[in-house]
Amino acid sequence: MSERSADVDEHLLEVYLINTARHTEETPVAEWVSLPTDAETMKAVFERLGVDGSDTEQYQVSAFHSSLDGWSEALKPGESLDDLNYLAALLTQRSDEERDKFAAAAQYGDHAASAADLINLTHNLDCYWLYPTVHNSDDYGHYLIDDLDELELPDAAKRFFDYKSYGREAVKEDRGIFTDYGYVYNNGNDYAEWYKANQVPQEYRLTAQPGPQRDMDELPQGAALPAEPIPVRPLVLTATDTQGRIKEITEHLEQGVQEVFESERYQDYLKAMSRFHNYSLNNTLLIVMQKPDASLIAGYGKWRDEFERHVKSGEKSIKILAPAPYKIKKDVVKTDPDTGQPVIGADGKPVTEQQEVTIPAFKVVSVFDVSQTEGKELPDIAVDALTGNVEQYEDFWRALKLTSPVPVTLEKIDGSAHGYYDLAEKRIAIDDGMSELQTIKTAIHEMAHAKLHDIDLNAPEQAERPDRSTREVQAESVAYTVCQHFGLDTSDYSFGYVAGWSSGRDIKELKASLETIRTAASDLISEIEGHFAELQAQHTAEQEQAAAQDVPENTFSIYQLKDGDATRDLRFEPLEQVKAAGLRIDRENYELVYTAPLSDTDTLEDIFVRFNIDRPQDFTGHSLSMSDVIVLHRGEQETAHYLDRGGYTEVPEFLQPEQAAQQEAQVDAPPVERPLTELQKQAVEIAKRYETLSMQEKIGVIAQAFGCTSGTIETSPCTGKWRGTSDISIRFDNGSSLFLGNHMTRKAKTKKVQQELVDSALVRYNPEIIRVAKETAYTALKERELQDNAIAGEKGLKPYTLLNVEFNDGTDQQSSGYIGWYYATLAVDGKICTHLETGLNHDIASGSVSPTPTRENYYAAGALKESDVDYVFNNVGFSSASGLYSLHLSDAARGRAELELAKKLIDDYCREEFHSGADFSDLSAVGIGHTTVTDDEIPIQAYANLADFRIEKYLGDVLIESRQYESLAALIQGELNDLEFGDLTYASDEQIAMFHAQEEASGKEAPSLDPAVQPVVTILWSESEKLQEGEQLPLARADALFKALDDEKRSEREKPGYTGGWYDKTKFRIDCTFHGERDSYEGRQDFGDGDGALIDHIQAYHEYYAKDENWKNFVLHNEGTEAWEKDKAKRETLLTEFVPYMRLHCNLTEQERTAADMLENGEALTPEQTAYFHAVLAYVDACREKLNAGDYHLPDPPQLSDFDKELQDYKAHAESEIAQEAEAAGMTVEEYAANGYEPQEQPADVQEQPEKAPPADTAPEQTAVRYYTINEGAARRANDANSYRDYAAGSATAEYRQMVDQAAAIAQRQKERVDPMYHEKIDALLDTYARKLAENLNDHYAIEAHVPSILVAGGSNFPVRKKEKQNAARDRNMQEWQDVQGILNKIRSTGMGGISMDDPQAAAKLEAKLVKLESAQETMKAVNAYFRKNKTLEGCPSLTPEQITKLQQEMAQSWHLDKSRPYPAYMLSNNNAEIRRIRGRIEQIRQHGDTNFAGWEFDGGRVEANKADNRLQVFFDGKPDEAARDELKANGFRWAPSVGAWQRQLNKNAYYAAGYISCIQPISGEKPIDVQRSAQQQESAAPDAHLTGKRVSTPRGSFHVADMIREQMEAAGYGYHHSTDDGKYLIMGNGTQAFAIAAEQREQENYMRTAELSTEQNYNMIDGQINNTPSVDELEEKAKRGEVISLSALAAAVKAEDGRTPQRDPDGKKPSIRAQLKADRAQSCKPQQREKEQEAKRSIRQALEME
Repeated sequence: MSERSADVDEHLLEVYLINTARHTEETPVAEWVSLPTDAETMKAVFERLGVDGSDTEQYQVSAFHSSLDGWSEALKPGESLDDLNYLAALLTQRSDEERDKFAAAAQYGDHAASAADLINLTHNLDCYWLYPTVHNSDDYGHYLIDDLDELELPDAAKRFFDYKSYGREAVKEDRGIFTDYGYVYNNGNDYAEWYKANQVPQEYRLTAQPGPQRDMDELPQGAALPAEPIPVRPLVLTATDTQGRIKEITEHLEQGVQEVFESERYQDYLKAMSRFHNYSLNNTLLIVMQKPDASLIAGYGKWRDEFERHVKSGEKSIKILAPAPYKIKKDVVKTDPDTGQPVIGADGKPVTEQQEVTIPAFKVVSVFDVSQTEGKELPDIAVDALTGNVEQYEDFWRALKLTSPVPVTLEKIDGSAHGYYDLAEKRIAIDDGMSELQTIKTAIHEMAHAKLHDIDLNAPEQAERPDRSTREVQAESVAYTVCQHFGLDTSDYSFGYVAGWSSGRDIKELKASLETIRTAASDLISEIEGHFAELQAQHTAEQEQAAAQDVPENTFSIYQLKDGDATRDLRFEPLEQVKAAGLRIDRENYELVYTAPLSDTDTLEDIFVRFNIDRPQDFTGHSLSMSDVIVLHRGEQETAHYLDRGGYTEVPEFLQPEQAAQQEAQVDAPPVERPLTELQKQAVEIAKRYETLSMQEKIGVIAQAFGCTSGTIETSPCTGKWRGTSDISIRFDNGSSLFLGNHMTRKAKTKKVQQELVDSALVRYNPEIIRVAKETAYTALKERELQDNAIAGEKGLKPYTLLNVEFNDGTDQQSSGYIGWYYATLAVDGKICTHLETGLNHDIASGSVSPTPTRENYYAAGALKESDVDYVFNNVGFSSASGLYSLHLSDAARGRAELELAKKLIDDYCREEFHSGADFSDLSAVGIGHTTVTDDEIPIQAYANLADFRIEKYLGDVLIESRQYESLAALIQGELNDLEFGDLTYASDEQIAMFHAQEEASGKEAPSLDPAVQPVVTILWSESEKLQEGEQLPLARADALFKALDDEKRSEREKPGYTGGWYDKTKFRIDCTFHGERDSYEGRQDFGDGDGALIDHIQAYHEYYAKDENWKNFVLHNEGTEAWEKDKAKRETLLTEFVPYMRLHCNLTEQERTAADMLENGEALTPEQTAYFHAVLAYVDACREKLNAGDYHLPDPPQLSDFDKELQDYKAHAESEIAQEAEAAGMTVEEYAANGYEPQEQPADVQEQPEKAPPADTAPEQTAVRYYTINEGAARRANDANSYRDYAAGSATAEYRQMVDQAAAIAQRQKERVDPMYHEKIDALLDTYARKLAENLNDHYAIEAHVPSILVAGGSNFPVRKKEKQNAARDRNMQEWQDVQGILNKIRSTGMGGISMDDPQAAAKLEAKLVKLESAQETMKAVNAYFRKNKTLEGCPSLTPEQITKLQQEMAQSWHLDKSRPYPAYMLSNNNAEIRRIRGRIEQIRQHGDTNFAGWEFDGGRVEANKADNRLQVFFDGKPDEAARDELKANGFRWAPSVGAWQRQLNKNAYYAAGYISCIQPISGEKPIDVQRSAQQQESAAPDAHLTGKRVSTPRGSFHVADMIREQMEAAGYGYHHSTDDGKYLIMGNGTQAFAIAAEQREQENYMRTAELSTEQNYNMIDGQINNTPSVDELEEKAKRGEVISLSALAAAVKAEDGRTPQRDPDGKKPSIRAQLKADRAQSCKPQQREKEQEAKRSIRQALEME
């Protein structure tokens, strides 16, 4: 074997090609060939090997190599060289990721048996999933649990989880494999076979492909050589982007234009043009180049969906161009709509505005010809050939004359010319006496001349005209194309001269000529078809009229409307509405469907009954319905009768349309116009508001009525008898289409017609008029309901309830055929149905719904038998079970109908039971029953919660029963259809006992504020208005309140314009029992300084002084070493004992509050839960005693499971069983548990293999559902083991799918309620539910099949031990079932929490929430003020009557303690706190948006701050090791496969967390948080961030003013340059930029001074050096001098003097805290300080009076 080249690894595929005749191991005749390559290169290889490339027997591919490992092993010796080259070419066009996936899929091996298989594999890579980072079962387990969160394990449980086993089981389920490229498996997508062997495109072939040889001698003498078949050129596009593919298509077109002008090719092109005359030149060329014999093309999906055909396997697509316009926003000059002139702004410049501009663009699409498809037979769409039928020729000749742009005459022409176009007389002359076929062909030829080459001979300058040869080519080509289209014989046409004519002409000229021919031929075909169709229709009508004269003397005939959109507005309409719309019952719109003899006794009613109930077999029309016409022929008398509402109406105009039209035209008096209804008048007025809008803007208004934002006008040509016309529609952005009208194709495309149709649609379809139409119709139909139901009662039918009037906006695909229709939703016998009628739709739309039935005589609706009828609507019988006269009900409409039905049922019940309607002001608590029970007259109240679908019962304020339903429909079915007062107001003895127990628990006196029980905080004095001097609070309450006041003060002073104090100082005392003795602690907290909660403040205060060197030096200097040691010991005791002591007390208080709330709030607790919460209260009391005694080692709190005796017994029993089973298995308990509580595995040959099947994927309409496999075998065995009934095959799977479908419905409803950002999570939860439910059910069936029922097996030798194990497994399985059902609650709660920072609309949503909260706050304040003033709520302008009644009821409740105000203070306080919190969050979000986040590089990767996704992302060059992954997870980073990064939310905490991950530390050596700070400092240090908006000018230029000082500018790299002339500004620059700063800088804040002042005030040691607060004496002197002082300054001075440094003992030592507390208490009894303060105030007042 020869040596391989050094660069072998650079090639995707190398093959070893050998000469099969001469090659041996000793003397090889072979060569390595790199693929892909071309035929020329391969030819040289064949020559070197000495073989003939066309003879595959002489050479063979015997070995393979690829730089892409792991796939070439699938290739076998002897593979086709062409296949291999094509495969290599396809791989070069794939990305690196796709190649890796290809190699992995090839190793998977299910589609890799040959090179042809591998070629198909390159097109089906979407059938495989590859996880590049997963290389073993442990990796897969981690990926599923940690990244996909399949089991949602808590972090604590993950340490003990067996990831490897979980991953191994998942691999078995997937049937996947591990490769060098990662984990791969087949995902079950449809695998399409696009390629079959030896179908390699020509450009990739390497071997010669000789055709069948034929000797010249074999040809008959004089025979011409057979023409070479025109090769089909498959367009192989290698580019992956749209622009690249368009460019390749264009290059092919250039080549195609040249080839078209070969004579045979040219004729093929004209034939294709005749079939595709509506296609563009480029697409016609592309079709001819790829498949010249194509006759009808469509896309893959269109063949499948609209024609029920599918593309044959292996067929290649035809590439054509399709429009793909896109829209951009563009600034344009705004114009005045009245003058059309540009609008000029205040600055004198034209005003601009943004407009949406459509940019034309194209994309490459794939289509297939009908010959490439198979399936359902197509209707005959070909044009009938014009053969020998003279009548057709006459019609066609007339159509030609109507189409011709100039007159056409027949005359005798001398010479050989068949005809000519006279330029001077502007007419066409055709030689008379020719055959009809030749006459028509000549006429078309001359019409082409007249259309394309006409000139004005009298014009001074002649227009440029093609040369004679070009004119003839164009005219003859047009004639050939038109004749081909209409099936005329074109065998005598020849285009041999075309090749010579085109020689030497450039591509541009040739393409222009082809476009001219295409346009002219297309126009002629469309116009001839239109005229021809009209003549044919007229001729058909004459034939029918003649045939009608031959019928028997007495007959009847049935006429029904023709199919098509043109009769859409007539179909099933009452005659009154047809005439109101300006339409007539015109014979031309109908077709005769049946004629039969008429007896003397036959009546119209007899005919109606006969053709609806017992129709004749030869009758092919539909059942008689409204809009049908019956014509009676009795002798010479003939009458036409229109099937109308309630009977027949005679329509004489049907029989004499022309005469009737003439009579109408001859009437002298103007026609009486039907007056507009009030709704129509209103609709016209509303439409006038939109008159100034553009057509596109009007379409936008119409689109809003259909739940869309925009739409585009579309025209589609009609076929068959409507050929020559086009439908005009609006295509909305959601894909639905609204029909506007039908016109001749030429007119349909004009803007005038389209504008008229849009204006007409705007009157009917705009959101405002639709709302009014529904409201108007509802009122009238509600009145009609009573009369309809009275008629139904007389006939023994059911009454209906009108629920809603709905408008079909087309969003529901199942009802899109009736888009824009109105209909009603009804409830018949508790079942919701829809009612749709043409007449009803028209009445609602026009505002003419009658409140009384409009049909005089009752009858059953058409096509319904009387036995089907169950309700009456407008005096006509209908069926709620029939699909006729109904519409599919969308989920949204069904939800509205269900709510109305629920309200109706409740209201009817309340009126019958209480003689008053129900109150629906709060749908979550609709009262449906109230009374009292027991001798104590305890009130019992029942509510229907229509929002959450449940019935709730309260005894007093205690919830004693709650019946929950899955949906409102289930609530209606289960409860509301049969409400019973006795059931709703019944309370069992157990419920009454529970009520008394909770009343007793809640009625206990609140524990007194006794320091012997828990610490008590007393407020000594406070500057906060929220605290009162002497007020006492429990420690836990004070701790939370101090934090709230601290936060509130900080937020308050940050508001613009705030002028109040900086802090609210508060002095407090904590009384407690510490180490068994009564003790106290005094301190002062300044609300607003950021210390937070009370305990946090105490801890921070003493931690600060314990470390402060200044304080240490002060104590040492003034009091000595011993005093410092005592100070240090005291602080250590406070920090290590007193602070933990207080925190433990707060924890106990929280436990006590939770337990007390659970016992008090009335929830239905089990006896175990009640005992548990009482035990918690006892635990709290015991722990408080231990804490107060100095014992901080508290016992563990009680657990709820400790009170479940059955659970404890079961645990003990289970542990005993496990121990016995482990012993029997010869294993320890630990080994037995590790083995899954099973003995050692048996040999593989005796294990029962579970049945597995690939997962079945289905896609419901809205929420995609994936079903998992149910083990039908296990289900059958479970049924046989427990029942004598036969198992229904598939019933287990059906039951499972029903439950999954119900979950999908819940998921869909939740997705409709929440933000779209949560939809992906809801889908993931739904999939988890479906998977876990399948696992649970399969486990259940396996358990049930393990041991048969005793009724089946019998009592003899019954396996009791196995049954006990089965029961234990059942309990476990049931617990798992409950856990699986809990996923549904997760789905219901997803997205219902707070507003996430990740939400791009977070700020807007929070601002909207803030507006509501502020409005509620103002309302509560206004109501309270009104109540204080008037002592009543009656007449309060801020409340509705219903709200007043509800609030009065709440004030009467026992829990409403403060009767002086409707809204208690705590409600205003809580709402105000929420307002502050929301404002803080808004500011936080805005600051977050303005923050500049930075990334960095580390050894092995990089970190990026992705602000768009709000994530800090870590990208590794390779896969991080396990330790690195653990570090990332421990610090909140999670793997995101979609971006290939580890990430967490982008905030400051993310940078702190990154600092703890050793493997991602910045290369610079900085900490991540320092990198972030540097970025922010650089951002803020730049002068650009501090511009004031002002500019200053100097002789050297104009400069922006920055709000910075000189030192800051110099730090930013700016130096002094010059000053302004007035010296007020310095100009500083850095060589590139320059800015101005103020020369006299404002005094900067002295932070050291502020800190020192704060410290000294805390120490109560103001030394006067920095302090700027005057003393009382100084203020007195100011007052005496007549200066004005403030009382707040006086108060501050008094408090400052009151807090002087404590006096020392005679020995110079500072007294202890206990001594200081006693001294303060003694001092507080002395009035000196108060007297001093009062004396100072008197002095100041006297001074002010003197002044």
